[in-house]
Amino acid sequence: VVDRDFKREQTQKIAEEKAKELLALAKEKTSLEEAAQEKQMEVKKTEWFSRRKPDKNLFLRGQELDAAFRLTKDHPFPENPMKYRNDQLVYQLLDKKSADEKTLETERSMIWDQIYAQKQNQLWQAWIEKQKSKADVEYIQEL
Repeated sequence: VVDRDFKREQTQKIAEEKAKELLALAKEKTSLEEAAQEKQMEVKKTEWFSRRKPDKNLFLRGQELDAAFRLTKDHPFPENPMKYRNDQLVYQLLDKKSADEKTLETERSMIWDQIYAQKQNQLWQAWIEKQKSKADVEYIQEL
């Protein structure tokens, strides 16, 4: 078990070093594809994805997805490779699409309605709890 854990740890360290090297070369060449070709590595491109419809292959969530969305055309590479599952992920922003205003307005309206309903429910529950605390209820057990 110790030997297996040691090998896994060493493999992860090597993968992290290789990913850092690839990222540095990609930044230098301003192209991940060119850097990967030079290093004889494979590049996979994702389809368009959004926060609502994540990529079908990566399934990025949370911090990983936020990091990808922070990239800009002026800064298309992350600072460091991303540790993702058991892999090291090196990525480059190729392009961004602006949000569709009509869809954005629809989404905004739906979110507003959801928040409003949640607030109404919270107020209702708080009122019920307050009424319960004021009430003097006596339980009588029938024999």
